Amino acid sequence: MADEGRTAVAVSGKAAGAFSTFQREIESGRLFSSRFSPESAMVFDPTSRKLVTVTSEIPSIALGDVFPFVLEGLTFPRNLLCVPGGPCCEARGSAELRAGGDVAQLTARVNGLGPLPPGTNLTVWLIHDLVVPDTLHPADLACLPRLAPGVNLPGTRFTVDGLPPNLGRTDVPAWNTVAVPVRAGELTVQPDGTALLQVPLSPDRNLALDPRALVAGIGGAAAPALPSGIVAAILTDCFMRPATVFPQLDVRTCLPQRIAAITQAVVSRFDKNCDGCVTPEEVAGVPGAFLCPGDFNRLAITAEPVAKTAPALLPTEAGLVLVGHPHHEGHGA
Repeated sequence: MADEGRTAVAVSGKAAGAFSTFQREIESGRLFSSRFSPESAMVFDPTSRKLVTVTSEIPSIALGDVFPFVLEGLTFPRNLLCVPGGPCCEARGSAELRAGGDVAQLTARVNGLGPLPPGTNLTVWLIHDLVVPDTLHPADLACLPRLAPGVNLPGTRFTVDGLPPNLGRTDVPAWNTVAVPVRAGELTVQPDGTALLQVPLSPDRNLALDPRALVAGIGGAAAPALPSGIVAAILTDCFMRPATVFPQLDVRTCLPQRIAAITQAVVSRFDKNCDGCVTPEEVAGVPGAFLCPGDFNRLAITAEPVAKTAPALLPTEAGLVLVGHPHHEGHGA
């Protein structure tokens, strides 16, 4: 992985960065980033044109660390199954994500469920909301929307409207962060109204929707996937590096083109067989290619038709049944 280390920039904390793509753009001071381990954390210094060690500490996740979540309904239900008298109106639950060596384990429990309509799947999603990187270039930081004190500063959750994050709240109709959802698996409802999911967060499961699928309007099971950390990296560069990454493509007026260009640039770096995709095998051993347990700050459970028109790796707002927030952090974490 010497090549990735030579041209990549790391960010500290849990913020997902983006993988460097063009050496000439790095040399000209345009910053790309990558989440590296603490032992190899580096940033690109445009002045010296060299990689230097990050001075801020990057928190690590210990073996056996547990990340608990509380699952509850929404005050403004979008799903008809959750209205009073619906099969999910009394549903509640809990989940935990346990770090365990190379593969984390997810356990989700739900109770209070009624019989679901035929052909309806209950799907569990792990969600990472993008964080403003600590090493964001001042030119990029100045471009971020900021309509309230302390918003969109390094180390905080990024919001598209410049207002404080409202994610995890059950009393607002829409959340203002940029999310990377990972489809963990499906719950099977038992006759007593309970449901359980226990799955490993293996690389072939730790995937997110290829952002180009949204641009191209690809839906259903045909929508392609990418390793979750790479998707977080792409979206970080797309929304938070407007001045240093493809500045000619304005995020406000050229968002589809910007998403497509950044995704193509990142994919081409890791696409070993030139098929236009990046598989888990192609990024095996690449630090930051997959989101880790501590990156997921919320969960969601959706109830949607098996043959939904939206991409299979993208939960829809209309399908939301339960939302989960970290037990120790409370709402809005």
